Amino acid sequence: MTVVALVLNGGRSSRMGADKSSLVQVNGNSLLDQVYTNLIEAGISSIFLLGGESQHHGMTYLVDQYPQQGPVMGLASGVNDIIHTHKLNIEGWICLPVDMPAFTHEAIRHLLFSGLTTQVPTYFEGSILPLYIPNEPNVLAPLVAMLTREASGKGPSFRTWLHGLTHRVIPCPEPYWLLNLNHPNEWQRWQQLQMETAKGV
Repeated sequence: MTVVALVLNGGRSSRMGADKSSLVQVNGNSLLDQVYTNLIEAGISSIFLLGGESQHHGMTYLVDQYPQQGPVMGLASGVNDIIHTHKLNIEGWICLPVDMPAFTHEAIRHLLFSGLTTQVPTYFEGSILPLYIPNEPNVLAPLVAMLTREASGKGPSFRTWLHGLTHRVIPCPEPYWLLNLNHPNEWQRWQQLQMETAKGV
């Protein structure tokens, strides 16, 4: 059985003012490289990259069929594509955005352990992404069904999809894991943290 990672990269990065996935950290890795490394170190090798202009040699690229309609529509598009195109024996999915480089392999394993144990959608308190999704029909059917609706604007939210589904919110042992880089000042702070870590501060 396989856990599949779906990396969301469909945003316009308008607040950052640059393509976030290609921003280079102090350690020389782009954000896309960092997310890939975190997933590989967590033991996940089936990794798909959804949307955006960047591609990665270790990830299978998927076109976001519903660009600019929000991450839920992107996720639904990616899940539907993988189910119908790739022959994988899937146990569960982990969905995470490209702009969360501090979501380390320890964080991924922690989320996976909780999700695989209960087999319900699971996320950390304080952020609905990253999200573990069990490969269960009652969970995926309402997600994929969103693709049949006429969507415009931002599209449905994660809470719209999860409403009525049993799901689990777990405490986050390290709030640092949920650092999300949307603005230049957040990127600068992340770079500073990287330099302090490298110096052992």
